Amino acid sequence: NIFAMRDGRVAYVDFGNVATISARQRDVLVSAIAHVANSDYAAIAGDFVRLGFLRPGTDVSEMVPVMAVIWENSLGKSIKDFNFRTVTQRFSKLVYQFPIRIPERFSLVIRALLMQEGICMCLNDEFSIIEVALPYASSRLLTDPDPSMRRELMSVVFREESGRPVLQWKRLIDLVSLAKQARDGTSIRFDQVIVDFLRGLRQDLAREGREGLRGLPVMVRQALETLAPGGRLRLEDIQRVLELLGPDLTPELGSQVAEALVRDSVKDLLSERGVDIDAADLTNPREVGKILRSPEQLRKLLPSLPGG
Repeated sequence: NIFAMRDGRVAYVDFGNVATISARQRDVLVSAIAHVANSDYAAIAGDFVRLGFLRPGTDVSEMVPVMAVIWENSLGKSIKDFNFRTVTQRFSKLVYQFPIRIPERFSLVIRALLMQEGICMCLNDEFSIIEVALPYASSRLLTDPDPSMRRELMSVVFREESGRPVLQWKRLIDLVSLAKQARDGTSIRFDQVIVDFLRGLRQDLAREGREGLRGLPVMVRQALETLAPGGRLRLEDIQRVLELLGPDLTPELGSQVAEALVRDSVKDLLSERGVDIDAADLTNPREVGKILRSPEQLRKLLPSLPGG
């Protein structure tokens, strides 16, 4: 029921049993793959809860070290040694040790992955499913604009340290490196990621400015602390990230950033006057014209006259 195409794709002729996975569950799966890459076993246990393998509130303290042993033994000497069938067999033993339940839809997902891995290994005995999964998950985490996926990204690259979030530079570097290896045929670019980051920074600075200039030094200090795990900012980490992003740091990107920041600033000014307009519509003459033709909106933009 499956064809191996000459161009390297796999064609399904008969799907058999089919189940659907929600967008939220797909996001958690992507995040779980990143947690595997970072050997964050406590986070993997949390993913088990979010995916329904464990009930909310389950104590995973005894389960985490057992999972660590399974993953480390499954990876072997290198990532190429990872075999999904082997790790599935080892994980199945956890069902008898801990209160794990396998949701029906995920039993179908596991069967599908086992089948795909088997087909790919028949075509290429050096195939490693994890070598495909890690770059894909990394590219999704870094480039997907969905707020849910952005939250997953934040949970992967930041961790709590002394009660505050601190950027994990190695994780960020690994994510960017892996994303550039993605094999889904797309060209991985980080233009929008960079633009969105700078837009968010502008919003934070603007908010602090509205709340009082005395808050700005505090915010700057907190931002530096966020970028410096252990209180030390390593320039080699920044240099490595810039090297990876080098192809995306173009004059065109500078224009995109400038346009986005100006657009957001104008939107904020209009909002302060009570004029509601989407930032994207500021580049649309028709939408701007609607505001200028509306006496009510126009009065909001004009300065108040004495006695008016």
